[in-house]
Amino acid sequence: MAQVYQSASIQLGNEVITVIYVSYSAIATDEMAGRSLAAMKPLFRNSTVVLAAQGVNLACEFVGPKHVTDILRGRGLHEFKWYPISIG
Repeated sequence: MAQVYQSASIQLGNEVITVIYVSYSAIATDEMAGRSLAAMKPLFRNSTVVLAAQGVNLACEFVGPKHVTDILRGRGLHEFKWYPISIG
């Protein structure tokens, strides 16, 4: 059965970034974040994948390559144009 996620695409220079909104439990620990990111990467081969979640302090948290997460840090979820994607 397919799961539906919210996704946003942004351009940073020549790099296409796919931001996927996940539940906080998917990134709550380093191990879970690594597993979640590893599961999504093969599905988006032509872009850099970053996971986004609303943390316990209600701030947006990003997991992915450091050069991208550093740029995204401080952005709110409302700043992205989200669209649904079906995976599975």
